[in-house]
Amino acid sequence: MPKQSLALALALFVTLGGCTLVPSIPSVQQPTPVVESPSPAFAWVENLVLAGQVTAQVSTVASDQTGQHSGCTATDSRAQGHWASQFYFLIGPDTWDLVVTVPHAYYGSGTYKGTDVSIQLADPTKTKVWESQSGDVVTFVVAANEQSGTIDAQLTNLTDLNGQVHISGSWTCSP
Repeated sequence: MPKQSLALALALFVTLGGCTLVPSIPSVQQPTPVVESPSPAFAWVENLVLAGQVTAQVSTVASDQTGQHSGCTATDSRAQGHWASQFYFLIGPDTWDLVVTVPHAYYGSGTYKGTDVSIQLADPTKTKVWESQSGDVVTFVVAANEQSGTIDAQLTNLTDLNGQVHISGSWTCSP
């Protein structure tokens, strides 16, 4: 009965793990979940109040996305001779855009008024835009660190000159 002995030996060999007749199934690894890290811009602390045709309380900037990055020239502004900042923030689920520039003769920390500063607020579609005009009362203050300050501005609706938005409060930024 050598055939039975051979069959028994083969069965023991397989059972004890010498080999396997069942193909191994590769383990399926679950994809690592992608967790977006907060933008460094999230460290920016805003305390802005919008009133008029747009009403909101803004406390932080929106996280960076493609084509949308909050930033400012900050301490580089003096060497460049102008100040520029762009703040993206949420009003409800929508991302709005606030641009502040001191386009000429930026001299460092201090108070900029009237046409020395340009401020523009745009809705997410960029079809509704409010901007500081020559008759609007505008005050933009840059603190000594050139990364914070205050704003108090009346902006005119560019499609409805009777419509306005008032923005006031404090802002921070980092380059």
